[in-house]
Amino acid sequence: MADIHIDIERMIMHSNYLLEVDNSSASNGLSDMERKQYLDQIKELVQTVQTLLDANIALGNKQKELQAEADRKIAGLQDQVDKLTGELQARRRKMHGKNNEKQTGDKSVNTGKTKDEEEGGGIHREWM
Repeated sequence: MADIHIDIERMIMHSNYLLEVDNSSASNGLSDMERKQYLDQIKELVQTVQTLLDANIALGNKQKELQAEADRKIAGLQDQVDKLTGELQARRRKMHGKNNEKQTGDKSVNTGKTKDEEEGGGIHREWM
């Protein structure tokens, strides 16, 4: 981007130089009106190139700002994903640990009860 910027500035300076050389030359190949139109056209083109260069620089800066903002948002979202993933893994470990306790440890405590009774349930049938 910097090289393009320098090249464009060189082109602008060169155009201005040629414009001044043309102004100072004593060439009579063109009429005064043609010369004036030619010089006006060169000035207009130089201004157009300068305007485009300024707009390009402004858009480049805006793009950098937006990219930095997007990177910050992505980093924040990645932190949230990491946090929520950690919480999910902790819940899974906790749930897995509880399931293992029910399978191994609770049998000695609740002797004489069925699994449904341990969980507070049970089959209640009404006989007709």
